[in-house]
Amino acid sequence: MVASTSAASPGTAAPTVVTASSVAYENNELVIAATATAPEQRIHDDETLFIVRRQEHDGQPVEYHVCWLREPTASPTSASGDSAQQDQSVSSAPPPPPFAFFTTILDESAARKLPEDVLRRHLLADIAPVFQEDDGPTSSASSSLHVIVSTRSGLGQAQVFYDDVLKPLLGVFGLAAVTGAGEAVPKGQKSYNLLVTSSSRSIAEFAQTLGKTSAKSTGAPTTIVLLSGDGGVVDLLNGVAEQDEEADMRQLPAIALLPLGTGNALFHSLHRPDYLAAASAAASQEGSEKLVSKGPSSFVLGLRALFKGHAAPLPNFEARFSPGSHTVSYSLQEEEGKEAALKEQAENVDRLRGAIVASYGFHAQLVWESDTPEYRKHGDKRFGMAAQELLKTSHSYDADVSFVEAGATTGEPHHIGHRFNYVLASMVSNLERTFTISPASEPLDGQLRLVHFGDVGGAKTMDIMMAAYNNGAHVGMQWPKAESGKPAESKDVDTKEHAEESVGYDAIDELQVNVLEQDSRWRKICIDGTIVEIPQGGWMKVRKAPKPVLQVIVDRD
Repeated sequence: MVASTSAASPGTAAPTVVTASSVAYENNELVIAATATAPEQRIHDDETLFIVRRQEHDGQPVEYHVCWLREPTASPTSASGDSAQQDQSVSSAPPPPPFAFFTTILDESAARKLPEDVLRRHLLADIAPVFQEDDGPTSSASSSLHVIVSTRSGLGQAQVFYDDVLKPLLGVFGLAAVTGAGEAVPKGQKSYNLLVTSSSRSIAEFAQTLGKTSAKSTGAPTTIVLLSGDGGVVDLLNGVAEQDEEADMRQLPAIALLPLGTGNALFHSLHRPDYLAAASAAASQEGSEKLVSKGPSSFVLGLRALFKGHAAPLPNFEARFSPGSHTVSYSLQEEEGKEAALKEQAENVDRLRGAIVASYGFHAQLVWESDTPEYRKHGDKRFGMAAQELLKTSHSYDADVSFVEAGATTGEPHHIGHRFNYVLASMVSNLERTFTISPASEPLDGQLRLVHFGDVGGAKTMDIMMAAYNNGAHVGMQWPKAESGKPAESKDVDTKEHAEESVGYDAIDELQVNVLEQDSRWRKICIDGTIVEIPQGGWMKVRKAPKPVLQVIVDRD
């Protein structure tokens, strides 16, 4: 019998409890000695989610359950590189599962062999109320814990992650899924509500059921574990009810993010300090004999936050649009006698909430064009394909753009021109894990920051975007106008200030974009991934919302 078994296999026999004689801790790894039936097991500190101290009944021994997550490494390759037989074996082998969750059980003597700092970092001192036993005679779908599995997000791994990781992990706490309203489970059984999305409206419709938060609310706030990308956050933000002035902000619904989308901008921005710390630690270990760590994976960080973190208000902004504006999206629609096809849908809109980004120009265009039927048929390659075509086109966007500086006493708008390649207001640091658009942004600081540059051409736009992948090095970039392929007018070359261009980066309170384009193709706005088409001569106005409508679970102060 092995000392560590996957919690995803409820029908298997109980795992062996590891004793002190079989365990050691070295080079940031928990090492479990090999037995006659199992090889040596090494659990790296970066794979550890948490440790739970368990005692089923008084008088029974105390156990320490080490919950950990392992993700696959790169596919194995031939050692020599010239063996056709090995290559064929590798190519025909089934791919490893994307996630593997395990529980290793230590007895008290084995747990004492762990360094104090390991227990301090990983031991769950308190179990959050949302994971604790219900008080009523029966449990039902009234539980305040919800799990949303967004089946179409990202690469479509949300269902696999739920089945292989989250479901067995919640089972460690005795929690079982409830999939229908009013569905009862046995007395004493703890439960959570499970929603597996069936359409693009599933999360928005769920959000409308949350209702308002009362000033007299008590107990744990509603917690929503979101296996999705940024689109799921947007649906919740725009579907949840407006809160009264006297509402207790500590009782707002709290979302726990697990990054199963494409960009996962909000998640990666919240965890940017973790990534920077891991990079710094790895750099300091280079050349030493110590085991170099790349830091915990995004999924480990997300699960640690879920079980060990706390809720904090999620800043958001409001984007308002001129009359005649409408959203643009695509969904599979069936017609009698024909195959289902992606067709455009439009819905009038005058306001949207966001927590990530409001953009016009290259960013918004890329998000929209990569999602059209022509590009979607190419799968995840569509983003790069759309970007290359846009850079070739090198369109200059015609718009009057102005902003009010953060903290400006007069509130007077500052006009910054009318020809642009890029206009993006962000409340987060990162749009992807390695794409840092706003390096000055701190998690949950609530400050809108504007990144903008003018008509610089496709090549310079690419240079700027690539610099953003270097930890936000695009900020502060300057270059002579001639380098952009757009020579300076004679009246501009008399002063150094006008002879150079740069990436603008400003902390702002408000942004206004008046869209002047005639062709509807170039009149697209992006709000956290939602595309809005603005009528010619129409506008978008963005400013920070006066109060939050959601909280987010974070694993830091």
